[in-house]
Amino acid sequence: MRHEVIYCQQWFQHYRKVVDAISTDEAERRHRARLSYTALLGGEESPRAHVQMLLDKKAILVGFLDEHVREYMNYQFQLVDDATIFLRAANFRRYIDGADSISNGETYSFLPTGEVAILEANLITNEYREFSKEYDPSGNFIGMPPFGDFSSVVKEEWI
Repeated sequence: MRHEVIYCQQWFQHYRKVVDAISTDEAERRHRARLSYTALLGGEESPRAHVQMLLDKKAILVGFLDEHVREYMNYQFQLVDDATIFLRAANFRRYIDGADSISNGETYSFLPTGEVAILEANLITNEYREFSKEYDPSGNFIGMPPFGDFSSVVKEEWI
């Protein structure tokens, strides 16, 4: 499915606003020069995700937005080289009904060696559980997305 894409300097989650819109040509120039830019997928009125291409910082951050434009999930990718990125972390949030307050969350921190540290948090009861386990890291390495094609990093099925 193809979404409307708005390119900008950044997405300001707290205010749910685009900061400094840029043209597609300027975003592509930044991509080729390995500079930072952001893509808001779904348009400014009903955004579904934002992709922060922090290429000069060797990172890609992806945030998934619910119908209230709250970030319920995010991914952090690390650039391994010019052709490869690695899914380094994933965070999931559940919100209190009708509010912007988070009730529960999970954080996954992946190592390329095959270990994942997991933190489960209940922010209502202040209960936390930490543990780690082994996983196959091969699926966390993917190709660097070409300009304008965010399909490989906006998959919700990573975890």
